Amino acid sequence: MKNVFSKKEYPLFTSYSPLSRKGFTFIEVLVIVAVTAVILSLSTGVFNKFNNNQALNNATRDTLSLLEEARSLTLASKNNDVYGVHFATNQVTRFRGNTYVTTSTDNYVIQLPSKISIENISLAGGGSDVIFKRLTGGTNYSGSVTLVVTNDAIASTTLTIHSTGLVE
Repeated sequence: MKNVFSKKEYPLFTSYSPLSRKGFTFIEVLVIVAVTAVILSLSTGVFNKFNNNQALNNATRDTLSLLEEARSLTLASKNNDVYGVHFATNQVTRFRGNTYVTTSTDNYVIQLPSKISIENISLAGGGSDVIFKRLTGGTNYSGSVTLVVTNDAIASTTLTIHSTGLVE
């Protein structure tokens, strides 16, 4: 029986031994580079999202802690005074007294990470300060404050400040 596919007429059907072919073709290298680029771009996006969420969680925790600390100091009547928290776009400040004074040496400032900002301050009275009452720990400035990842409008956390002074 005669071989229908002769090597002379159909060179694609010739057999190659593994030793006769050395190195990679240009197409194989391009495929490897493309697959590597896709994997790197996907992992970078996931890492950035994780990093943004961590920054938001840390800023939320720090802000919540500062509010609770101001309330505790007021209830303890430390220095026979009240304490409050002032919210700005890129920082949160615990202050002593009935009004926020930017130059006071008693201020304790937490600078928010550059990727986190306070976008929405909605407090009773329309201000950006929460001041706690000495005997009850309550506040007349209840409302909410929203922390947002600046380059991701979906990632945000809202802290609700109740008139009792409790925050959630």
